[in-house]
Amino acid sequence: MEKDFIEQAKREFEKIFKEFEEESAGLRTERATLELVDSILVDCYGTKTPLNQVAQISILEGKTYVVEPWDKSILKNIEKALAQADLGAQPTSDENVVRLTLPPLSEERRKMVFHHLKEKAEHFRQKARIVRDEIKEKIKKSFENKEISEDEKYQFLKKLDEAIGDFNKKVLQIIEDKEKEILGNQ
Repeated sequence: MEKDFIEQAKREFEKIFKEFEEESAGLRTERATLELVDSILVDCYGTKTPLNQVAQISILEGKTYVVEPWDKSILKNIEKALAQADLGAQPTSDENVVRLTLPPLSEERRKMVFHHLKEKAEHFRQKARIVRDEIKEKIKKSFENKEISEDEKYQFLKKLDEAIGDFNKKVLQIIEDKEKEILGNQ
């Protein structure tokens, strides 16, 4: 019985954490990252398609994206999608590739990005609390239905609290790492 409650909670917390990890990886920092542009949607033959599915993306000198479409006829569409992505820079193109050089972030923009990260973190922590509350209710119902003893109920609740504590520690670690990356040594 314990394995069911606690394992279910851990699986859900891990799924929520992975979502948070992916979203926070896509935040703009001083360095160009593939996660920042991979999922930008490009109008490709009448369908919105992620950039990484229509082009080879590489990064030069940590600041410049070089996007080489597999089909050169969509070059202008890629340029337009990058311009609309609000990355703080205008793309340029020649007949083969689109280049986008990220300018340094202003202090104000850094603070906005970090604030956005903290808002995202709170959203995902709230999702984890909802899962915790649902599992907690299942544990209490099992006790009320005499499926588990009172000692087991408290043991499960304690392990559930430990599991969400571990989740929160992992989220805080990402926030700390991203804070150094975004805000630097101010």
